[in-house]
Amino acid sequence: MPVNQHIDLPPDIDQLTLCEGWYRHFPLIRFPHSSVTKLHITSPYVDILTRCITPSAMRILTHLSLADFMESTIDFMSVFEIALRDGVNLQCLRIRGRLEASHSQYFRQYPHALPCLTELGIFVSVAHFHTDPDFFPAVCDFVLPKSEQLVHLELGAPGDKFAQDKLGFDGGRGCWAMFKNTSRRNKVVQPLFPRLESLSMPLPAGKKNISLHYSRLIPRAVTRLTLSRDKLSDNCMNAMFKVVRLHFILAIWN
Repeated sequence: MPVNQHIDLPPDIDQLTLCEGWYRHFPLIRFPHSSVTKLHITSPYVDILTRCITPSAMRILTHLSLADFMESTIDFMSVFEIALRDGVNLQCLRIRGRLEASHSQYFRQYPHALPCLTELGIFVSVAHFHTDPDFFPAVCDFVLPKSEQLVHLELGAPGDKFAQDKLGFDGGRGCWAMFKNTSRRNKVVQPLFPRLESLSMPLPAGKKNISLHYSRLIPRAVTRLTLSRDKLSDNCMNAMFKVVRLHFILAIWN
């Protein structure tokens, strides 16, 4: 197929999903007068954001989901930079894949970006030859000012501790630290993350009773909880959910 083969989207398409192999048939998808507001890409190649989507098209997106991608900023701009700079109407941003360059600087550069954001999911690893130790600290600093509007939050990094530390994940401790003011033992008039219904994060490794500590940080509004951690004993897990149930009961009665 010629390299300049392209498709012009019909003007009334609202949601577009591009799965593995789409780029073999249509290297270019034009969005000149597109009405697409929800874009989901499951593919190692997400440079469509830089090759096909103009800033004006990006500004009308309300949902952007990128999965299984491998990204480099050598030839193309960062997907994080594009989303933070032009995603003024994004309500949902979910990115899952492997990073091959530094991206933390964009969360520092655009601290007030994504004013409409209610759902954020970032689950990324990093290429073996690269490090960005400020990535997750920068993400957490970006998230905190939006604590009152977030409904869904997923933060994570696959791999062993060495791989996670290259992104500054620190076993998730920094991510959990965002919830410290929501502990019921703290008398806070306006708790953080009051609308958060869905939370997905790993439990940091540590002492036996660490699960008890982190369970007390779960915001009261959470109704969907996804936790992960290697080598977590049954006793710790049972004790943790006993605390979680008590936590929710107190929230109902209070």
